[in-house]
Amino acid sequence: MVNYDVKGMINQLQYMNMISDSTDMEALKYDLMDLLDRYYGADMNQVGELMSEFSMPTLLVKHKIRVPRDFILLGRVMSMAEDLGQRLDPNFNGLHIAKKNGKKTY
Repeated sequence: MVNYDVKGMINQLQYMNMISDSTDMEALKYDLMDLLDRYYGADMNQVGELMSEFSMPTLLVKHKIRVPRDFILLGRVMSMAEDLGQRLDPNFNGLHIAKKNGKKTY
């Protein structure tokens, strides 16, 4: 999500067996693009909105996305980390840190 790679997101969902064969890939692609367009380059305080909208049951049900329980917990932890970062430093930008560390790892 950090790099606006919708195709990569869909490929990853397929690789992780989170979407079914009956999923309309074009509709999923456009829904993800619409979602990312609203939040791309957003401030840190909007990332929680993105995470909650991405995990909304309507999006998950519409595209038959199966989300493992661990991912739900990860989303909650990320939301809590975002909140804590904002409380400690109003200028904290977790996406910047995630992007920098993600590039080092991969």
